[in-house]
Amino acid sequence: MREKVLEGQVVIVTRAASPRGLGRAMTEALVRAGARVSMMDINQQRPDESQETRFGHVFAFAISTGMRRSEICGLKWDAVDLESGRLEVKATLQRLKGRGLETGTPKTDRSRRNMALAPETVELLRDVQGAQILAKMEAGPLWQEQGYVFTHPNGTPLIPDQITQEFAAVIMRFDLPHLTFHGLRHAFATMGLQAGINPKVVSEALGHSSVAITLDLYSHVLPNMQDELASAVANLLKREPQTD
Repeated sequence: MREKVLEGQVVIVTRAASPRGLGRAMTEALVRAGARVSMMDINQQRPDESQETRFGHVFAFAISTGMRRSEICGLKWDAVDLESGRLEVKATLQRLKGRGLETGTPKTDRSRRNMALAPETVELLRDVQGAQILAKMEAGPLWQEQGYVFTHPNGTPLIPDQITQEFAAVIMRFDLPHLTFHGLRHAFATMGLQAGINPKVVSEALGHSSVAITLDLYSHVLPNMQDELASAVANLLKREPQTD
């Protein structure tokens, strides 16, 4: 535990707040999302300190929310409510050829959305916030406050292409099944549908303009869901009526 003064206030933070390591839980999630390997393969994935990734917290956030890369890079703290466990997707950040980083807004009305966060995701964001406080202290006058959630050590926003490149390097480093950073968004949707979440709810979380787009993109998941539906109805019909 450390105590430092920041803008006249005493702030207590811990080094544990720095979310740099990929971590076993995240590795397992990537393996599940990427494809078909055994539990033995999963349990053997134990990254050590020398194999840390600087964007591990970004990857964990991506697979936990299904947000687009531009939405994650453009997320600011004023759009996050850690107390209620919700965030608002209202801004994007993209690198345009010949123009550099540019902020914008989500492309459709449905893309501008309010999202609920799992307790684990709220905790992840609290860790990110704690690490950012430390980084701000250490950077001193070099810190560039711009309000972004995910930043470089000097407060500037992450460059989207860097995230994609780092993710590809992580997949190779840990010899995981092929998966792109955008694939984390697909993994979020697929796991949600497989868990029995209503496609309309999944569509709203992804910010698709209509549920038809979601059903078209993830039609490969539906046959198994239809089998489960048929079995569930058959089981209900087999139940004997209760008598008073």
